[in-house]
This record gives sequence, structure tokens and C-alpha cells, in this order.
Amino acid sequence: MIMNILNNKVYIGSSKNIYLRKQQHYNSLRKGNHYSTHLQKAWLKYKEENFIFVGIEEVLDIENLIE
Repeated sequence: MIMNILNNKVYIGSSKNIYLRKQQHYNSLRKGNHYSTHLQKAWLKYKEENFIFVGIEEVLDIENLIE
């Protein structure tokens, strides 16, 4: 989850490797080319320091990841 700490709005995703996924998200957000235009606009408006990346659930069976 990527959360805006000013308004508590969140982006929820899933990944087999959250550390790599965080790096990918932050790199594209910093470059201004994240595929989620809503998240990108919020990132530009509220600035990086107002977002946190949080793991919210560990899924042991990868087949249940999206569920």
C-alpha cells in the first residue's frame, strides 16, 4: 500500500517481491511516469515526503495473492 499521510488516501497493489516493487513504484513516480495517473498527480501535488509504503498482508500461497 502507498498511503498519502495527509489525507489517508491509498493505492493498493500486490507483488511477489514488495521490496523490488516499492523501488519500481518510487522510481516511476520520481520520474513522473507512473502508470497510475491518479497516484502520479497526487505524488506531484503532495510531494514524496507525504507518502509511505506499507506492507499490509503477507500471502504465503502465491495463488491467493490477488484475492
